[in-house]
Amino acid sequence: HGIFNFLLFSAEIVAYAMAVFILVLTPGLWILANRNIRRALDHGRR
Repeated sequence: HGIFNFLLFSAEIVAYAMAVFILVLTPGLWILANRNIRRALDHGRR
């Protein structure tokens, strides 16, 4: 019973960690992509 509770608890932590990771990572990736696109556009103009 204790092992089952531990597995359930760890699964919840993993799911929560993944959700936080995705929420943090997605805006970061968008910011990086926007910067790279703007830099590429600036290079194209010059």
